[in-house]
Amino acid sequence: MLRVKNMAGVWKNFAVGFLVRHYRAVLGCLSLSVFLAFAGACLLRPVYSATALLLLEPGASESTDTARLLAELELLRQPVVYARAAAQIGLLDRDDLSIALRLRDEALAFFHVPRVADGMASVEETAREITRSVTAERLGLAPIIAVTARAGCPDVAAAIANAVAGAHLGLQQEARSAGALRLAAPALPPAERYGPAAMETALWGLGAGSLLVLFGLVFAAGPLGSVRSKQALARIVGAPFTLGLPQLAKRCSEGASHADALAETPDSPFCEGILALRMTLSRSLATEKASPVIAVTSAQVGEGKTTTALALARALDRAGQRVLLIDANGGSGGLRRCLDVPSAGQKWAEVDEGTFLAATHRDPISRVSVLLDLERPSASGGRRRLASVLRAARFSFDVVVLDMPPASRSADLAELMPQVSAAVLLARWGRTEPENLAEAAHAIRAAQSGVIPIIPVLAQMPTAIQRRVRRQRPAYVTE
Repeated sequence: MLRVKNMAGVWKNFAVGFLVRHYRAVLGCLSLSVFLAFAGACLLRPVYSATALLLLEPGASESTDTARLLAELELLRQPVVYARAAAQIGLLDRDDLSIALRLRDEALAFFHVPRVADGMASVEETAREITRSVTAERLGLAPIIAVTARAGCPDVAAAIANAVAGAHLGLQQEARSAGALRLAAPALPPAERYGPAAMETALWGLGAGSLLVLFGLVFAAGPLGSVRSKQALARIVGAPFTLGLPQLAKRCSEGASHADALAETPDSPFCEGILALRMTLSRSLATEKASPVIAVTSAQVGEGKTTTALALARALDRAGQRVLLIDANGGSGGLRRCLDVPSAGQKWAEVDEGTFLAATHRDPISRVSVLLDLERPSASGGRRRLASVLRAARFSFDVVVLDMPPASRSADLAELMPQVSAAVLLARWGRTEPENLAEAAHAIRAAQSGVIPIIPVLAQMPTAIQRRVRRQRPAYVTE
């Protein structure tokens, strides 16, 4: 029961947070759906409906009357009735006869589109249209058959309903079986149109837009079995605690990163989460004698490793430490795009412990030194060179941050993890599968001979509505 309540709370926070973050898209989707439905109801030609009633006189027994009424309904729905009705009506305008969706004459005139005349419909075409547009059904429990016809013109709708009812009566009289059946109420031209109704279609559009938003909410949530709480993340990784990084609403363009929030909005929840990660690592590495090496990795691709590594390096720089950030993610180019620096074209074959300082770049908004644009360490003995660079960097910098590839690359982990002092394992909210996360934690522990702290971080957590707290005005404040 407690787990169900926790899941309900998580889904509630996510739903509210999703609606708040994407309220423009939600309102736009709903407004567009209502507008299109309302515009369709106003621009499309109306369809009119007329009904003729056939009364069956009661017979000797109720069961016999019911059976006769059902028999009359079946006979009334036969094609021969519609063929005779079409022959009685004669030639009709196709535009008045059809119930297909077409623009009004006023709308065509407004858009300066000439109306194309459809011409007169033949008897066969009229019979086909009557078959599609006429319905016959019993009215409740009364011995009455309602013949309803729909057409683009009210006079044509009434003419079709009366013609179908009259054709059925004529056929029954010819068969000498229409003794008790008579035309009770002839159809009259309706005063109101049958459809489409503007308000009704607008409501249908609102419902369709709501379903669209609901489906978008479900698809944005990701797989249902993914990690959605910090408690579940800590249990899967086997860590005593977990940190969380909220999702930022804005989208970053080329040359920018969410890590820029440390300089732009230092009081944001994302920056608070990065500072909490920095302090957690500082406490975990308090007994480390040499300069620590912090590896930032994840279980899958695209979970925010580069953004977290860059933000962590900048947070350590703000604390007064000399930081080296190394792109060890196989030359993916993600870190270079975040920093908007030109490509250096360096390879691990050209970098060693004596030349790596000359190959570093300076972060444009901090003092962090960045070593990037390198190929995957597995090529040209790159893992051994990276290991030697890490040993040399400990003498030149206070902290080294590694933007690692996913933990599924066990060969990279086996070579680099012995040099690592602490690992930050990222999981993306609503995307990371528990099985992949458990395998990543196992791979990190297997690649490390000793015991290093693993800090699990749940990234891109949805945020809920933050309600303002009403504060009482102090009595000593005067106007």
